[in-house]
Amino acid sequence: MSHHGNNDTRSPYRVDHRVVRLLLCSVLLLLLQAAALAQNQIYKSVDEDGNVIYSDQPPSPDAEPIVLRESNIIETVKAQPDPISSGETASQPLEIGILSPQNEETFWGTGNDLPVLLEVKPQLRPGMQINLYLDDEKVATVGTLQTTLQQIDRGTHSFRAELVSSEGEIIASTESRTFFMKQFSQNFNNNR
Repeated sequence: MSHHGNNDTRSPYRVDHRVVRLLLCSVLLLLLQAAALAQNQIYKSVDEDGNVIYSDQPPSPDAEPIVLRESNIIETVKAQPDPISSGETASQPLEIGILSPQNEETFWGTGNDLPVLLEVKPQLRPGMQINLYLDDEKVATVGTLQTTLQQIDRGTHSFRAELVSSEGEIIASTESRTFFMKQFSQNFNNNR
């Protein structure tokens, strides 16, 4: 029996569609992770008035991404033995940390304003508030992770925060951080 032609049109290189789908899903997952990491970037810049600005979007071409040191997150403090009775779910404890001010950070030329940037893990839930303390005195209660405390006296100060439930119970708190508020003297000469 002789073979004058090969009627088999199958290619020796078969494509397994399952492998192609797996590769496409892997690439898509990597792209989504890269996008998520890019969204968690914090930028620091200084405007023409010397004010320090923190943002999750680059406010100007000269804005630099900042490398955040590990935050000082403290374990959740339970207000009652049964956290469900305070209106919270028992599935995952909440934590609060300070991203700004950094410990022993010095603020120059901010008009005596203190930029505050906090983080709550896994997330700030509706109805929760954050108490802000300056030198162990409560100075503000906010419902956001980013704010500015204004008209801080020059000198050395401490800062801490507490996460509070909608019923007013303390859920978690941070350790106190020291920072320094300084301003340029009116007699300061830029030419020196």
